[in-house]
Amino acid sequence: MTYAEAARTLRAENRITVSKRLPRTRVEESRSWPEARTIRCVWPPEDPIAYGVVAHEIAHVVLGHDFRDRRRERAAWKRRETEAWDWALRTFDRFGLEGKEEAAEFAGLAPSSAPVGAELSEFAFDLVGPAV
Repeated sequence: MTYAEAARTLRAENRITVSKRLPRTRVEESRSWPEARTIRCVWPPEDPIAYGVVAHEIAHVVLGHDFRDRRRERAAWKRRETEAWDWALRTFDRFGLEGKEEAAEFAGLAPSSAPVGAELSEFAFDLVGPAV
């Protein structure tokens, strides 16, 4: 299965709308609106990082994350980001996709030496701000 096929499957299963397609160079500008079941992202994803970000944004919708408090509640925001990345990285295994470690490293969640399948909560990280 390709990254694009996996992303299309996730989008269809979860009834997600892609509101705007970003060029690959703007992957960091991806965003989700859980209440509207809508994401803005690189579409279709063609590499592990773009796919990981798409799956991460879909995860925010699936997990019902609320972003209204993100500026006031940094700890809650970091927890939601970790949950979304955990969900997204598990889809690499589900679809048999390569690049899980690369996507995790891009997200700043795990060093490249992290074992595949490790729980993300084992890794300490510090995000600079709400980038995705």
